[in-house]
Formats: sequence, structure tokens, C-alpha cells
Amino acid sequence: MKKLLLAFSLVSVSLVQAQVGVEKSDSIEMGSTYLNDVYYLLKDGSTKIEATNNWHMAFQTGGQTDGLRINSATATGSNDGSVSIYIYPNGAAGDWATMDTTGNANWTALNNSDEDWNIGALNTTAGQFPDFGWGVYNTGTHVVTGDSVYLMKYMVAGAETFKKLYVEKKENSSWFFKYADVDGSNEQIVELKSSDYPGKNFIYFNFETNSALDREPAAWDFILTRYAALQDGGTYYPSTGILTNYGVLVAKASGKEVADLELADTTQGFMGTINAINYDWKYFEFGGQGVEWFTKDSVAYFIQDREKVLWKVVFTAFGGSSNGKAVFSKTQLTPATSIRSAQADLIQTALYPNPTSGISQLVLTTENTSNATIRVVDINGRTVMELNQTIETGIETINLDLSGLGAGVYFVQVNGTGFQSSQKLIKY
Repeated sequence: MKKLLLAFSLVSVSLVQAQVGVEKSDSIEMGSTYLNDVYYLLKDGSTKIEATNNWHMAFQTGGQTDGLRINSATATGSNDGSVSIYIYPNGAAGDWATMDTTGNANWTALNNSDEDWNIGALNTTAGQFPDFGWGVYNTGTHVVTGDSVYLMKYMVAGAETFKKLYVEKKENSSWFFKYADVDGSNEQIVELKSSDYPGKNFIYFNFETNSALDREPAAWDFILTRYAALQDGGTYYPSTGILTNYGVLVAKASGKEVADLELADTTQGFMGTINAINYDWKYFEFGGQGVEWFTKDSVAYFIQDREKVLWKVVFTAFGGSSNGKAVFSKTQLTPATSIRSAQADLIQTALYPNPTSGISQLVLTTENTSNATIRVVDINGRTVMELNQTIETGIETINLDLSGLGAGVYFVQVNGTGFQSSQKLIKY
């Protein structure tokens, strides 16, 4: 039985490795009027589709998190369910019963950060620690107690609906809040437990149905969605684009034909902001057929997913509000098998391009600063290049110049504390 399992494992590995360097085309589709969010996993192309307008507020899970986000941009037209939220300027938590919304049209709306999942609309008024915006953290009890009352406005079938909201506290990873009509009627008291949503970033809540939703798939790398995006003038505008999951890093490359773009062409390095891809990989023009959508030429995104696998993604088409369809190619750039102990600082290595005519980039990912020995070995086992390198935390790229070597097969070996990898590199 052990031999059978081993044989199966080797077959599985070979199938996975055969996909490295192979460009694949894929697409995800929101539907007409951007009706749905689409979660996407790079590894296998799996998706999960959820209506953009089936939630109003998202409560961050976990014991040491306090993010409260609103659904700031949803489907367009009659399916618009977008949420706006305002802090009550004339009182605090004790003024729940007497809340007066006179003049609310002039109140300033709060917006989610479009760079950080942790900073929702209700967190943007935070001051110095322990003020988290909607409430204050007690270092003794480890409870965040709410100190603000909010007015929430959202759309239901084209009509505005108003609710008042008070987030009472977050305690032992559970959220406690209440909401009601502005006059105090239809009051609801709710508790949401993070433990009911293991592995998920947020608990999503619908105030119309008084129910929580488990919207996120078990694993995903990015979502094609609607959101309020910060513009150059400091205002927010409903946009359709890509936001990445926690732990996903993105480096943007441009300036060449997409087939020739390499990691060396990235200008800002890898970014962990959720809008590193954002909405501006596409643009529209008014033509004879109305609005026509185009994707930007000479732009590629190098994405390190949550499993530390490196991908090259190029968006090639977008359908606009008629179907909300994003078409893209993806190429897996990960290396051959590595061996890593639990104590290892190095996580992953990748080579790109491979094959190469001369220079290939070795990409190393570390959890902590690590020392590594890098060797390039020919087919006869002779070391033709050796480097001793200190790798800083995060992602670092090292140029391997093989231009002085003959065409053939080489092996790039990386050794660090508790880490070994070896991958084939072809020079032509």
C-alpha cells in the first residue's frame, strides 16, 4: 500500500509541475448590471458567486480585529442596494432613543478603505489607540465598547431605507449590536459569533432580512466586485474591479508587449494593498455602438497567492455592464518541489523566465530575514555559479546571469536553514 501511495504522489506532482509555465485563458462573469461578486482561486480556477446586493454590513471575524465595512457599491440600476453610513453628529451612544436625523443630507458619509480590509467605514474615525472609531478597546477586559450611533441608508428596489445602528461591543470574538427604524420601531438585537465562520474574513449581515450570510469560499485569491474607490481628488466613486485577499501580493509590470513582461519590469515591487490590481486595468470609450470597453495594453500583474505560488496574470477583455465579464490569461511560475521544515524562514522560490536566453530572475519568499546559498549546477553536477545572499522579509528577486554559459539544462539549488529547493532551468 505504501508503494502504491508513493507512486500516486509522484504522478500527482508530475501533473502539477507540467502546468508550470503554461499560459491558460480563463474568465469570470458578474452578470448584467454587475449583479454578482465573483470570488476566484488561481490554483484551480474555482469560483464562488454571490449577489452584490445581498448584504449591508460586514463584521470582521477573529479575536483581535475590529473592522466594520459597509456594502458601498452594488449592482447598478434597479438592483442597486448600495449602503451609505453617517456618524450621528449630535450625540453618542446614550442618545440612541432620542436620535434626530434632521439635516442628515448634509452629514458626511463614511467610506471603507479600498487599500486595507481591516479599515471599514466605521473605523475611519479612529483616533489614537485604544480608539477604534466605532468603539474603544479596554486593555483590561479586552472588550471593545461602542461609543457612537450611526445613520444607515440603503436602497431597496430603488427606494431609500433608513436605519439607526449602535454597535454595542465586540467581546470574545463575538459582535453585539442593535438597529431599528429611525423612530425606534422594529428594533432588532443581534449577536454574531466568529466561531460560526471558521476561516472566513467577515460575517456579512442583511438588515432587511435580519440574517447573517456566509459569503466567502473556503479559499480565494481575488474577487471581481463593486466598491467605492478613492479617486485622485479625494472623493470616492462606485467602481468595478479586482480586490485581493489577505496575504496575496501583487507587482504590476508595464511598458512592453505582455509576452515579454518580466518581474524585472515591475516598478513598485510587490504590494499587499487589496487594490493593487484595482479597476484601472480597463477603460471605456464612447463609440458608434455606445460605450465600448478595452483593457490596457502592455500591462501584466505578477501575483503571489496565499500559498506563496507565483502567477503572471494579464487581463485581455471586459464586457462592461452588459455582462460584467473579465477575461484574462494566467501563467503559473512556481518552481519544482521544495523541502521546508516548520522552523524554516524561506518559504518558496520561483524562476522566471524559464527557459531563458540569458538572465533569469530567482524569486525568494521569506517569513523572516534569512541567509541562503544559491548554486547553479550543470547537467554533470558541476557548480557554475554560486551566491551567498541575505534575503530580507517578504519577496526578493535576484538576477541570475547565464549569458556566459552554453545552451543546455541547468539546476538552480537554494539552501537555507531548514529549506532546500532545486528546479530545472533551460538556457537556449
